[in-house]
Amino acid sequence: MNDFSYELMDKARIPCVLCGSGDFDTLCRNDRYWMGIQTAACRKCGLIMTNPAPTPAALSDFYKTHYRRLYRRVDRPTPDHIRKYELDRRAAYAAAYMAERGLIEARRSVLDVGCAEGSLLKEILRRAPGTAAVGVEPGEGFADFCRAYAGCEVFPSLEEVKARNRGPFDCVIVIHVLEHVDHPVHFLRGLRDFLTPGGAIYVDVPDAGAYRSLDDIHLAHLFHFSPRTLAETARQAGFRVADMNRHQPPRHPASLRCILRTTGDEGPIPQDPGEDESTRDRIAAFDRTLFSYRLKRSFPIRLITGALRRLAGLMGR
Repeated sequence: MNDFSYELMDKARIPCVLCGSGDFDTLCRNDRYWMGIQTAACRKCGLIMTNPAPTPAALSDFYKTHYRRLYRRVDRPTPDHIRKYELDRRAAYAAAYMAERGLIEARRSVLDVGCAEGSLLKEILRRAPGTAAVGVEPGEGFADFCRAYAGCEVFPSLEEVKARNRGPFDCVIVIHVLEHVDHPVHFLRGLRDFLTPGGAIYVDVPDAGAYRSLDDIHLAHLFHFSPRTLAETARQAGFRVADMNRHQPPRHPASLRCILRTTGDEGPIPQDPGEDESTRDRIAAFDRTLFSYRLKRSFPIRLITGALRRLAGLMGR
């Protein structure tokens, strides 16, 4: 990405989005792309987040112009892109879970925020014909592909969905999106305007409790949720966590998924005592391995490792 520089992005130190505290412990001072991203934990409530963080305007430009090329190496997807990353298999996995819990049914309405190339919308329409399906995707190339591939309307922002008088929706889908937004509480609270009475939001985020290396720290993920902090984010936005569990989606990191509703009983939160503290300690330990992490991913080491693997393969024949 010759035309992108994290260093030149506008950034600012911000208070914790959950408790408003400005008291943070810096856990890690770099990331998998070696951009110098700082990951910190709020000393008051424990939320882990990027701080300083890119400003909302800088984020908007990043997702419109740079994000897909950085993370998928393409501006516009193709059927080969879908096969390479098994996006259809991941979509079938997510749709099956939502169908089992009654979130998607024929002749209902669905809004997929961050719909990318449209694999999930296409799978929902296959499972539930007659669904009124709408997507939000700021990347122009991916949005254009989604319109043709899934055969549904796609808008660049939630504001445009509202301006076009689309909705309300029986289900709003937010898969690996909440960790990207500049203020997750405000974001979820704003989604209430898009829900029908009795509607639900399906949220899926990376599970910070499963992080194992700097591979899990990068620019796009501004927030790192545990079950407790994810539930608290939902509550502050005016939702009840009807269901939450840990899972391993295809070609995605270990994740947390939950169903949010404005009414009804809350389900159990799958978190062990002391988990937040152990997660913070593990991320802080990444800071002590920065040199070895960088060395292992350098070109000479990767070249040698690849050669040894090929040699081992030949000897094992």
